[in-house]
Amino acid sequence: MDKIILSMLLFLVAWVDFTTMQIPNWLVIPGIIVGCYIGGHYFWGVVMFLIFCVNFNLGLSAGGDTKLFTMVGLFLGIKAILVLAGTCMFIKWYREIYRRMYKKVIQKVPMSPFVGLSALIFMW
Repeated sequence: MDKIILSMLLFLVAWVDFTTMQIPNWLVIPGIIVGCYIGGHYFWGVVMFLIFCVNFNLGLSAGGDTKLFTMVGLFLGIKAILVLAGTCMFIKWYREIYRRMYKKVIQKVPMSPFVGLSALIFMW
């Protein structure tokens, strides 16, 4: 049941982020609350939150990404680190393919579609 809930949340967040370049709190905060009850991997939720707080302060990610990875950490536990690595890999591929196809560098990439794809791979 937790996989289905996380999959639905990730799909919604990815769609909204892809279309608006923002991750709204009304999608992520309920996911964090549900992740506390269903997933219960509090340690990994805190680890992901701290990693992305550093990224946010360095300008490498936005606040919505921090909350999204906190939610993923609460649901998936240690697999969240694999999701993080997979997300970085997919974003790198996407930027490289875009650069080669259109001969220009893309500056802003919505992270949540790649988070969703990585989470689905490591979750199932």
